[in-house]
Amino acid sequence: MSRRRLPVAFALILTLLLPAAVLAQANSPTTEAYALATPLSGGNEIPAGDADGFGYARVTIFPATSELCFSLSVARIGTPTAAHIHEGTAGVTGRIVVPLAAPVPDGLVRGCVSVDRTLLNAILAAPSNYYVNVHNAEFPDGALRGQLQSDGLSTPSPMGPDPDNAVLDWNLHAANVFINAPGAPIQGVGQVPTVASLHLAMVQGAVYDAVNMIEGGYQPYNEGLPEAPETASKSAAVATAAHHVIVGVVLMTPLSEGIISRVDALLAESIAAAIEADGQTAVTDGIAAGEAAAAAMLAARANDGRYGTFQFTPGTEPGDWRPEPPTNIGDPFAWVAQVQPFLVESPSQFRTAGPLDMTSDQYATEYNEVKTLGGPTGASARTAEQEAMAQFYNVNALELYIRAFRTIAVTEGLTMAEQARLFAMMDMAIADALITCWDDKAYWSFWRPITAIQHGDEDGNPNTIGDPAWMPMLGTPPYPDHPSGYNSASSTAAYTAIAFFGTNDMEFSLVKLGTNETRDFTHFTDMTAETIEVRILHGIHFRTPDVQAVEMGKNIVDWLIAHYFQPVS
Repeated sequence: MSRRRLPVAFALILTLLLPAAVLAQANSPTTEAYALATPLSGGNEIPAGDADGFGYARVTIFPATSELCFSLSVARIGTPTAAHIHEGTAGVTGRIVVPLAAPVPDGLVRGCVSVDRTLLNAILAAPSNYYVNVHNAEFPDGALRGQLQSDGLSTPSPMGPDPDNAVLDWNLHAANVFINAPGAPIQGVGQVPTVASLHLAMVQGAVYDAVNMIEGGYQPYNEGLPEAPETASKSAAVATAAHHVIVGVVLMTPLSEGIISRVDALLAESIAAAIEADGQTAVTDGIAAGEAAAAAMLAARANDGRYGTFQFTPGTEPGDWRPEPPTNIGDPFAWVAQVQPFLVESPSQFRTAGPLDMTSDQYATEYNEVKTLGGPTGASARTAEQEAMAQFYNVNALELYIRAFRTIAVTEGLTMAEQARLFAMMDMAIADALITCWDDKAYWSFWRPITAIQHGDEDGNPNTIGDPAWMPMLGTPPYPDHPSGYNSASSTAAYTAIAFFGTNDMEFSLVKLGTNETRDFTHFTDMTAETIEVRILHGIHFRTPDVQAVEMGKNIVDWLIAHYFQPVS
């Protein structure tokens, strides 16, 4: 289980951070910039540094002007005496290449220095070959250290996070923690979408309540929260609420020390930026609002049914779901079907109509559609456009959609309160859609196309010719066919956006990480129209479970807008 690590000493550090800071600040350049960052910990040092300390370094490089700007914060270490960028890979000590100003105890330092352009280009070419460290008298070889890596902020800044972007930045930080793989450049716990959706919903619900406590105007999600002054810092409230839920939520795989140190340091930076923007008193009030919202969310979800023992039940009769390659096992996270929803009254409230009769003509039509279009690449009848679309959506839907809506939030000029409400609505709706979907999968327990087609001669339909060697384009997921989880998420994202913006008309894009391929749309429902087709092209769903998943998602959003996040006078 994840430890709850919210020490009083750290809270005092956060509230006192900026006034004690030294600001060695220059005017930041305006040319093309490249942002790098790293959490700092004593465990990274050679020999080991301060085990209790932590920090965060952000470095922004401007090659055209040969300048490097930095923001360096530390906590829980003795008085720093020096700070540098060194050359050296993880586990190796190396020479100093860029001297930095040392932060004050439990404080922050910022500045810009001139650096040879050749060195800057070398750092950009291989950031992980360089590290930032901080020295003090107790640890003269280094108290804290971290290898440079790409910055994770939505809007990188050489001088630290922008308080106005707090909702978007902490949405990204939470996604990095729950979705990213343990071996990713920005390490996470690698939760599957069904599980990650639950924890992202908790984070965004707390963020919404924290902002709403200050700004008001809408129903709270959790009742009984204290009032907060209108002058309280919303960015401090956002950062505190998100951080406290991230590190406070109970997980099957606990957060690593590295992840906790990174998130602690990101909070320290956010609070420092908030103090600079809003003042100490406002930030103190904002922190209190964030703490109250996080505590309420953690309490509300303490016994919500996560991590139960429920499993999908395989069968052997025609139509019965059974495990298939590549895993040949059942879903270890089937317990999601029995988790308490965030919005709807029960997981079965929006039960779908269920699979088609296997002896029907419509079933035969959908069977043959998947059989023809859903086979392996190079062995199906997919067109070039269908193949491109199928390859594009071979990604984590949850990450794809919330990243797209971070961009939409910026392009539409949403305020911080609007951003908080949008992501609370969307992430909670997606979580409930996946809970409902998993409950429905368990109820119908219908076989996947791979099973249906390989056993097509057993279903009682003369128009479904079996093929024992047939395989789908993608590996078959370890849970029943009906309804589609991907389309549950796609539908709730689309219909939440329609409800929030009051229109289906919107020009936006989905962008695939790694390749930067895009799918461009003019309507939110264009996205669901594609994902219905895609899961057929992948060979892992019939059409009916895709269509019914979209209907189910819309029903959940209709319930949301009728019962939650309502404006109040």
